[in-house]
Amino acid sequence: MRYRTVTWLLPPIVGTAVRVADLDFNVGRLAVAANLPRPAGCDIERVKGDAGDSPFDSGVFDMVFCQQELQLFPDKSAALAEMNRVLVTNGKLILSVWRSKEHQPGGNATADALEYHIGAEAGTIRRAPFAFGDAGVVR
Repeated sequence: MRYRTVTWLLPPIVGTAVRVADLDFNVGRLAVAANLPRPAGCDIERVKGDAGDSPFDSGVFDMVFCQQELQLFPDKSAALAEMNRVLVTNGKLILSVWRSKEHQPGGNATADALEYHIGAEAGTIRRAPFAFGDAGVVR
């Protein structure tokens, strides 16, 4: 099962003496993740919370990794501000986002079809996840 792959693979890379937390607002997803096998020697903290208003103290993580979620958050600016807030000074923020719409032939075809058959708003919604292909937009 591919679910939470990065969270599962990270501890063996960074070591077991670190805090690994998995934040999600959906308790169902957290329950599924909690039932997956854990990496040897590491406990992954599963935390219910909102990326735009996380329950973590300021400056507690050396690294924040956000895998294919930023484009789905309702308030992207708040989520990015929270990621920055929980990082230590000079901490690392690693974002995995889709490339821009120019690199999404399948996404564009789907958006075009939705726009044609359902309406302009449906096409706009389908194209929205590709807004972060430009690093300048995220900065």
